[in-house]
Amino acid sequence: PPGPAGPKIEDSPRYARALEIYNHLVQARGDFRYPVPTFTMRREVENVARIDYNRLEIVLEEKAYEVCESFGADIDAAIAFLLGHELTHYYEKHAWRRGFVAEYKDLEIGMKLDSLADAAANETQADYLGGFLAYSAGFGLFNRGDEVIAKLYKAYSIPDKIPGYPSLADRQALGKRSAEKLSLL
Repeated sequence: PPGPAGPKIEDSPRYARALEIYNHLVQARGDFRYPVPTFTMRREVENVARIDYNRLEIVLEEKAYEVCESFGADIDAAIAFLLGHELTHYYEKHAWRRGFVAEYKDLEIGMKLDSLADAAANETQADYLGGFLAYSAGFGLFNRGDEVIAKLYKAYSIPDKIPGYPSLADRQALGKRSAEKLSLL
């Protein structure tokens, strides 16, 4: 879970650029059955990027933006790759099970659903579909997702394997395979 929220970054060229990318992703998704999460950039070093379901907010950390800057001409695609991942969590309703379990934890079905490990599956789906969303939003074929992930893991000192997530190697391999599939479109 995230720690206390760091200060918002607003009225900066970085924020404006990331917000424009975010809006392109939302438009490309085209799913307006639900409220669109607010986009926020924060000065914190906690989670790279995340969706806060309680605030209905997608947060991109300034440090993650800086990692994306290292991709030069591919900066927009790298940012779209990260934000597409978070939007996929929202639109694919990855928080549904957690909310259901909390509300029905006293029932057998709530306990059964709680015992199923789906966090890694959700992360894998968000990596995979998030890349397609970025492509659909006009950010081109971004075949460097594996590099973005590796640089973020290094910048944030994230271990190669963490509970509830695919391993770094698996995420990198998935990124390469997704780019190969996109190249066929």
